[in-house]
Amino acid sequence: VKVGLQATEEGCWAVGERCVAMESLLFLSSAALALRPSMESLASADGQHVIQSFYESSVFVTADLRDAMCRLIPRVTVVMEDVIQSILQVKWDTSDLGVHHSPYVDMVHARFVDLCGALDQMESFLPPKMRRVIVRGAVLHVMEGLVEGYSRIRRSGANTPLIISND
Repeated sequence: VKVGLQATEEGCWAVGERCVAMESLLFLSSAALALRPSMESLASADGQHVIQSFYESSVFVTADLRDAMCRLIPRVTVVMEDVIQSILQVKWDTSDLGVHHSPYVDMVHARFVDLCGALDQMESFLPPKMRRVIVRGAVLHVMEGLVEGYSRIRRSGANTPLIISND
């Protein structure tokens, strides 16, 4: 199922709900960290191992979980298949260097405008750290898509690197 950026009440891929849930989880993790000394002092020797296991498997991984969730959002919302197809339609073996960039560049630009617009609508509940991780993930996702598209080019010419550089 492909999910694009759409202006709906739910927002972008339910990011609002995911952000609130993640921030709640981070809050609970910080509370658990504050309670750790008390829990350890009350626990038996056997309970120490259980407490250590709980913190290692749950509390210490919440920030990584947030980052993973934020990196996944662009992969679901920023669709790249049509951009890759547009790259394949460019005449790469031409000897003429155009003064304008290829159409896929406008498509990528439009994806970032859409993403940033959706993130702006979520400004009231989207923490800046999450926004940065989402945008960074979008850049990586788009770059991977461009590399994928470039790797599928079948016919290239001497000016292909210049055309790509111009784009």
